Order: sequence, then C-alpha cells, then structure tokens
Amino acid sequence: RVAVDKLVVSRESWRFTGGDLEFAGEKSEARRYVRARNWRSGLGLPRYVFVVSPTEPRPFYVDFDAPVYVNILAKAARRLARKDPQAKLTITEMLPTPEHAWLTDDQGNAYTSELRFVAVDQ
Repeated sequence: RVAVDKLVVSRESWRFTGGDLEFAGEKSEARRYVRARNWRSGLGLPRYVFVVSPTEPRPFYVDFDAPVYVNILAKAARRLARKDPQAKLTITEMLPTPEHAWLTDDQGNAYTSELRFVAVDQ
C-alpha cells in the first residue's frame, strides 16, 4: 500500500495464478469455503477485496466471510487455470472497508465513493 499521511494513493495488491488458489478445485462447497479462509488467513489477505482476472469482463468483489463470494472467486480461478495456467489474477484490498465508510445517507446506511483525478505539473 502506498499512502501519504492518511491518503491511500495505491491499495495493496497480490498476484496469483489460478492454480495458486488450491481451494478452488475443492468439490465440497463447505470444505472449499474453509480452505479459502485458511488460505486467505495464511497469506494475510484482507477480508474484503477486488479481483481482476484476464478471463473476467470486469473486476469483481469478494468477501472471504461469505461462501457465495468464495465460490465466485473459485470459479474464476478454475476458468483462468484452464485457459492459461501461467496467467495471473490480481487481488486488491478494498478501501475503505465497510467499518471505515464515512459517507452515509439519512438512515445511516454507509457508502463508499472513489475519486479519480490526474495531476499534471505545468
């Protein structure tokens, strides 16, 4: 992660081949979920991430505490491993996390927003 004071300039990210996500091939959904959580914990990955894969049309969100998202990640990893065993997917931390979201509506529901800009030295 690259930060200047409290401003995150670049989120932390990790790169893996589809085969690196060994839990993805697990047939039992319950065992796949447990193995994915152990894999995440062993690598020190955050709970909430975004994933970019060459075989997916757009980045997708993963919450490692939710089996449905673990299954989505596993399916993407299997697809990538079949198409190109050497290709890598990128996992990037989600910031802010839901606990740190400061933008709320009138009912207290938290939201995130991303501001992108280009700085030019003239």
